[in-house]
Amino acid sequence: MLQLEISNTHQNSHSLNLNHSFDWNERPNKKVVQNVEKLQEIPKVNEEIFEFATEGEKGMMLKNKNDPSRILKPVRANEFNFYETVYPECPQIQQFAPKYFGFKMKERPMVKLEDLTSIYKRANIMDIKMGVSTAGEKETDEKKEYRRRKDGATTSVSLGMRFCGIWAFEPEKREYLIKDKVWGKKLKKDDFYSWLDLFISNQGKNSIQKRVTMIEKYLEVLNRINNWLDSPQAQFRMYSSSLLFLYEGDSTEDPKCDVRMIDFSHVYPIRDGGRDEGYLKGLRNLIQFLEDLKGMYSMSMDS
Repeated sequence: MLQLEISNTHQNSHSLNLNHSFDWNERPNKKVVQNVEKLQEIPKVNEEIFEFATEGEKGMMLKNKNDPSRILKPVRANEFNFYETVYPECPQIQQFAPKYFGFKMKERPMVKLEDLTSIYKRANIMDIKMGVSTAGEKETDEKKEYRRRKDGATTSVSLGMRFCGIWAFEPEKREYLIKDKVWGKKLKKDDFYSWLDLFISNQGKNSIQKRVTMIEKYLEVLNRINNWLDSPQAQFRMYSSSLLFLYEGDSTEDPKCDVRMIDFSHVYPIRDGGRDEGYLKGLRNLIQFLEDLKGMYSMSMDS
């Protein structure tokens, strides 16, 4: 059985202590199984297809017209177990991921999550898949080799991250620029910085100060994630997990932005005392790219 404790390692810091005999990707928590067995299929509700679904999931996320602040995301057993077992006991995940509100059952479990786009009139969205490998630790050798070959043809290996999608509103054209995961897999290392620049600067003319302010907000969160993942408090490795960047694309609205960790289908406890070096590689490169963009924008304001 999973044993979870929250212990104070220093003031205002918590550590998630896991029994190493348990792997939430191997079998469900007993309490979770009991809860699922008690459920019946949820009644039909007034749902519509959510316009920006997480890439890689079979089945689209759903949103209820009567509750636009939440979405239903179909998940497999390991991600379902993560939300039910790890999320409630991990303050850092609660801080950096969308809020979790429980689950419903249809043909497969569907977790109820905060809809991060609901506060925006024209949400600009960028999905960056983190890490040097998308191969989970429990996959077969054949599957791992297949994923390694695919990852090697992308920026995942060289940069520790790759674009998984962009959804950007272009104010002057009044239309969206949309790029999908297929485009992201073909993107070369030397092009990553310029596309990051394009997403950040996609606010029309005379928006340099807005860009700098937005990058500063992103960096504040990313540095806190980095400090956590590079500490003993981070006791798991994440594969095929993403960072989701958002900001208001309508210039008539108040400027706002956010960045969150998403997608926890392949998360494994760290048993060797190390760190999630693949994720950290991508995170540090991303932080450096944003610092460079901030410097470039700041120089243009001074000139």
